[in-house]
Amino acid sequence: MKSISFHHLFIIFVIMIFSMPYYAQSKFRVGTYDSRAVAIAYLNSTYNRNIMKTIKELNVKMQNAKQENDSSLIKKLNFEGPVRQAILNEKGFGTGSVRFEILEIKDKIDSLAKAEKIDLVVSKWELNYSDPGCEVIDITREIASLFKPNDRFKKMLQDILKSEPVKDAYLIED
Repeated sequence: MKSISFHHLFIIFVIMIFSMPYYAQSKFRVGTYDSRAVAIAYLNSTYNRNIMKTIKELNVKMQNAKQENDSSLIKKLNFEGPVRQAILNEKGFGTGSVRFEILEIKDKIDSLAKAEKIDLVVSKWELNYSDPGCEVIDITREIASLFKPNDRFKKMLQDILKSEPVKDAYLIED
């Protein structure tokens, strides 16, 4: 049997050294975000067109229902409007899900997670437990920035992150 030469040992050593950063990351990395910041970034960006379109459609439906004296539709719309507002309040002030907003930037989140070597991205309000072997990283600012929010949001972000969510925010009366 032939012995291993210095040259072969050197190549093995170089491969091991360059492989170390890959193996050094042994912790499972969880990226978390504050869903309130994501919701408000969404509302303060061009992505909010879906919400604005829905509000406009509801207003048109209400005007038409009133013109046609359609009491059944008026009743339905009088229910739907406040329910939609309650959902927005829960997202913006409470801990409501922003899964539909996140879907709009899913590809960008995939790229962010890969760049940051993050294995899982979840709302910080939904992370009920993490093993000490997990590394939890707050990526709220990075995710919010993916919506390219306006300057108004950028001024609000620090206050959002410092405050606690409102319990039962869906009950806020506007």
